[in-house]
Amino acid sequence: NRKFTDFISEYVDLKKGRFVDVESGEDKGAHRGVAAYTCGQRAGLGGEALKWYVVGKDMVDNKVLVAAGPTHPSLFCTRAVVEDLFWVAGAPPARLTQGEFVRLKYKSRALQDEMECFVNLVLGDSAPSSLLETSESKFRGSTHWKLFEEREGEGPSSPSGDVLHVSFIKPARAITPRQAFIVYDGEVCLGGGLVRHPCASLFEQGLQLPP
Repeated sequence: NRKFTDFISEYVDLKKGRFVDVESGEDKGAHRGVAAYTCGQRAGLGGEALKWYVVGKDMVDNKVLVAAGPTHPSLFCTRAVVEDLFWVAGAPPARLTQGEFVRLKYKSRALQDEMECFVNLVLGDSAPSSLLETSESKFRGSTHWKLFEEREGEGPSSPSGDVLHVSFIKPARAITPRQAFIVYDGEVCLGGGLVRHPCASLFEQGLQLPP
């Protein structure tokens, strides 16, 4: 099978950089280019007794953040912000426009099982305008991710200016900026959008993954 790195290198100029331990800041060796890695995947570090996983990216300084083990708390978050929203019915459900926190199911990867979350729709001018600023501090972006938009002072924005504040019932693994995020009410697909950013990881909050 063709390797993903070979595929992505046809579309993106891969620039070698460094793996960095998210806990200690220790240099863990060279990587092939940040675009060659996805959050939650094995980093493929050689000469290590433990298996290391990608937990974030610093696109500005060309670093890939890694942590030991597939259940390291830096891989999991309890909140996220979703933008570029679309609705199957052409408009969001009334419960969301009325400011309610609505319990829905979601998928952030095609093959994953549906999981539960609470969703709050933040409308128009009250929506966050950058990757670093949100209307509530608890919905600020994780420090595991530094994107080019931050350096330029510009964050991606929804055409309508609306965003979803998502609170996960159970910590969500490997939520990634610009990842598709789809919400369901029972068996009905309501719509979705793209992840603007995951919020603070369990590691950043000083928490462990619940048993």
